[in-house]
Amino acid sequence: MVRKETIEFFEKYRDLIRLVEQHGSPEIRKIAAAIRLAVEDAKRRGVFK
Repeated sequence: MVRKETIEFFEKYRDLIRLVEQHGSPEIRKIAAAIRLAVEDAKRRGVFK
């Protein structure tokens, strides 16, 4: 389950998350990718808190 706040955060900072995925350290890239994938999956399924 993805919280509504996480989706709002992703929508607000989408460009920053993409930038981090491309240029961040490996650990930070994984976190950014996990947020993006979780939000995309929740939107596709329509499942969020």
